[in-house]
Amino acid sequence: MKKLLMAAAIATGVMMSSGTGYAQGAKIPDVKLEELRKKSIEHFFKFYDTDGDQAVSKAEFMEVMEKRFAEMDQDANGRVTTEEVLAHHTAMQEKMMKERDAAHQQGGAAQ
Repeated sequence: MKKLLMAAAIATGVMMSSGTGYAQGAKIPDVKLEELRKKSIEHFFKFYDTDGDQAVSKAEFMEVMEKRFAEMDQDANGRVTTEEVLAHHTAMQEKMMKERDAAHQQGGAAQ
């Protein structure tokens, strides 16, 4: 359970820092930084608030993290290696790029 909680904390940190990590190395006006923070929080709730009550319970959070862990654990041995994380991350990037490209072809923007 401790390993799962650690994986959840790391994954959340990566997700939450992805929107602000860009801002750390570049000089971005406060308005854009605030917009990045807002989008990051909106994404967090869209992803974890599975019952739509505008709050994320520990159970909701853990359900999503357990599912994500299982997706990354390709050999189902209860451990996630760097290679498995990289493969999962690459697959997710490719999926998002395909969705974005499809949305652009349809004349809209990907959400």
